[in-house]
Amino acid sequence: MNQYLTIQLTPSELIKIIEEAVYKAVKQIENETPVAKNETLLSLKETALLLGISPQTARTYTKKLILKGYRIGNLVKYRRRYKMSSQALRRYAENL
Repeated sequence: MNQYLTIQLTPSELIKIIEEAVYKAVKQIENETPVAKNETLLSLKETALLLGISPQTARTYTKKLILKGYRIGNLVKYRRRYKMSSQALRRYAENL
């Protein structure tokens, strides 16, 4: 059986608790994302063009975790580290 604890907080105390939780969550996300501050990230279209594949294929590879995308707000960005040819990338994806 679940037990609940009810406490009284002032609005400013509640705001402080929320701010601390958000701050901790943002710091954790920043630490988990291994993208350098000065590194240029590519859009989906730029990544697809660089790899010689369609944007839809790049999106599919991202969903299958073949390409690593970094979510920034509502956008997904890609590091410029992928130097694999489109044929090699397709062969790799087919063998999964």
